[in-house]
Amino acid sequence: MGVFKKGPRNPFALASKVWLSNLYSVFRPYSSGKILTGMVALQDESFHKMLRQPFASIYSARAISAVEHHVDSSVQALLSKLREFASRAETFDFGFWMQLFVFDALCEVTFSQRLGFIEQGDDVDNMLQLVWQQFHDGAPISQMPWTDYIWRKNPLIMRLWPNFRMTPIVPFALGEIKKRKDEISKEGKGASMQDILSRFIEAQEATPSVPEWALITWTLGGIGAGGDTSVNIIRALFHNLLTHPDTLEKLRGELAMGMSEKYDKLTWKDAKSLPYLSACILEATRIHPSIGLHLERITPKEGVTLSGTYIPAGTVVGANAWVINRDPTVFGIDADSWNPGRWLNQDEAIRMRMTQTLFSFGAGHRMCPGRNLFEMICVKLLLAVIDEFELHLPTSAQHLAVENSWLLKQTGFHIRLRWSATSKIAASDEAKIRRLLAPDEIITPESDSFATWATCWAANLDRHPSLVLQPKSLPALQRIVKFLYESSLDFAIHSTGTGSSSARDIILSMAHFNEVCFNAEQETVILGAGQKWENVYRKLEQQAPGYALVGARQSYVSVAGTILTGGLSWLSGEFGLMSDPTNFLDAQLVLKDGRHMWASEDPELLWSLRGGGGNFGVMSAVKVKTFPYPRTFYAGLVIYPQTSLVAVSRALADFVNSNRDPRAVCHAFVVRPKALFFKAPYLGVGLFIFDGHGREHAESQVGFKWAFEIEGAQNMTAEMTFSQLGGFSARDEAIVKGQTRASMSGSIMLDVDAQMLVRASKWLDDVIFANPAFEEGSYVILETLQERTFNTVTSAEDTAWPHGFKGHVLQLAVGTQLNHPFPGELASTLVQQGVREIAPGCREGDYLPSFVADGALVEKVYNP
Repeated sequence: MGVFKKGPRNPFALASKVWLSNLYSVFRPYSSGKILTGMVALQDESFHKMLRQPFASIYSARAISAVEHHVDSSVQALLSKLREFASRAETFDFGFWMQLFVFDALCEVTFSQRLGFIEQGDDVDNMLQLVWQQFHDGAPISQMPWTDYIWRKNPLIMRLWPNFRMTPIVPFALGEIKKRKDEISKEGKGASMQDILSRFIEAQEATPSVPEWALITWTLGGIGAGGDTSVNIIRALFHNLLTHPDTLEKLRGELAMGMSEKYDKLTWKDAKSLPYLSACILEATRIHPSIGLHLERITPKEGVTLSGTYIPAGTVVGANAWVINRDPTVFGIDADSWNPGRWLNQDEAIRMRMTQTLFSFGAGHRMCPGRNLFEMICVKLLLAVIDEFELHLPTSAQHLAVENSWLLKQTGFHIRLRWSATSKIAASDEAKIRRLLAPDEIITPESDSFATWATCWAANLDRHPSLVLQPKSLPALQRIVKFLYESSLDFAIHSTGTGSSSARDIILSMAHFNEVCFNAEQETVILGAGQKWENVYRKLEQQAPGYALVGARQSYVSVAGTILTGGLSWLSGEFGLMSDPTNFLDAQLVLKDGRHMWASEDPELLWSLRGGGGNFGVMSAVKVKTFPYPRTFYAGLVIYPQTSLVAVSRALADFVNSNRDPRAVCHAFVVRPKALFFKAPYLGVGLFIFDGHGREHAESQVGFKWAFEIEGAQNMTAEMTFSQLGGFSARDEAIVKGQTRASMSGSIMLDVDAQMLVRASKWLDDVIFANPAFEEGSYVILETLQERTFNTVTSAEDTAWPHGFKGHVLQLAVGTQLNHPFPGELASTLVQQGVREIAPGCREGDYLPSFVADGALVEKVYNP
């Protein structure tokens, strides 16, 4: 018998008189050969009521607010990953990342720790796929529940193979429960944490009638049942907003008017007061309920009358959320369409009727108790993402594929992110900043100098900050650093060089930390960390003629950025890297709490700074070693026509493999005529030579005579000082900074062979063939290095970045000028392809730290 019921009333208004069908038993979890009890599948109503009462109170709106900080933590972890995609302008599977986020957020609110889905950017231990497989396999079996005991829960199979098709989240949850109970047993209630697991344990202890296994039942009910159901609705929310941009703009407008604080200061309670935001979430919940099959019940022994039709005892009846949620008599004639406005400007009785009919979370006393947690996660995620990014949906993702395997899972939800052009610093935060700094230390967008200090090297990484702060003294720096770290503002530290660090809210510019103080007795110099190397070279030549230091080859990069990430120099073949202990002697830091110190006071901190990056404080000054060195040397470009490519490639390989003079250095580059870099009248290949002995040596047979004698050579070399050498690179900065969007890499390779530049040229031609606009922003630079460059340390562990090997550096860039679209995903793919083609022996972790942003690759660079 089939009965189709129309109307506002929910069929499960009769829930107190009916029982669950055996459908639900299919989805009971199992582990180590045992079938576990699940809240959803529990058929004994009195037992279910006993378990549900404490479970439901833990998921009340008030109780859930206590774990909001865990959701915020997971949101921030996700944002850090999304920023990487935005910086590369890369199209990626947003739907998959929503799944990673939801499961990690649920684990964090439950156990106070994530499983690592977000950090690894992957399905850890294939756990999510196995969870989905349970639904995928269970959907057809649920229509014939008796087959479950033949196939999936066969006692013989479970006894012989207890791990066969084990519910994957179970072992982890059981381990966390045991660990927490052991901690409480040893340390008392002080070991409890502000998370849901601790609340579960408290509830169990307070209710002796609740069995021991209730903990795992409750835990799995929150994570296993809540993960995929939540993410499907969240995907629907984002996708419908993107395919109906007018509703997204209306939501943005409400947020702009209604949010007096930044999104990460807005609590879930405050966000619930925004009517259109709430309407969008309700509409997503309505239009894409997660469960696609009927929720079944069995009529009682006396039968039941439904809409005037008598249904005999033992009949399986059911209701489908996809039918109920699209009833036009309740939700309007456009019930099949996305329309958040239906929840607004309606008569109170109509709104109440729609709310009571909504069936996405079930109904009656079996309604999903996790709705509040879902709503919190959804709200916090949505606000964070649309506040920071513009989301672009490709044509291929306008319609998503949906698979109905009990749950309705969407696939193919790919998007591309760009930084949002708007930022909002709360008035209270701006007022605090103005109390901490002088007016001339705060640069606003209205200032003529704002673009100078806010622009980063690669335009695709520009996040359009609202303010630039330039403290002029150490006390001012201490005050503002302490404030920034205590605030929720997004900020980045900027020196005056080419860095591409950017932020939504604040750029902390170190431009005024530009002193150069030479100590002749110690043969050391203290450098302000915020200045460019061109300033260092000029002042050092004035204060200490006849001395040099291991400084950057490009004069437009900054002191702090290069020293903290290794740092290559024209003098590295003789004296090693900038970050090596023989060169980098000490650093003055302002810590997160505003204190300042010299890193030598904490040897582990100093070790961390030597190649470990800038995450240990704000460097204000650095003490480095100087060496007696000729005041002038011989350097410059030698450029060649494309017809000399093969000869240059062979000659360079011969030089690299025979040269043992640390003061004779040669780098090669390959570009094309329209490239912004290395502008010169040539067609594509060149050398940059540096000879610390001077002209006579450079022009000799043991120097670079070979380079000058290659057919077609145009010699642009000359005697010069370090400050004069900086003029070559200063021109590049003026032309290129902020004018290109690019993907770049700096890989370390072991050998240079006679065909390397030939392969590089072919790769560059392939890049331009893939997209002609890439000609302007693409190049190959081969930095050939002496063995001592990476080997002045006595051990690979002497510095945070482990090194102690022979190698050369291959820099690749693929990019466009701003007047052309930047296909970031293609550019990134071409760069990776270039490393494999030009330097096939390069290993995955062989990169300079300054060129690495991807979290997984960072791990391999620092733990080779």
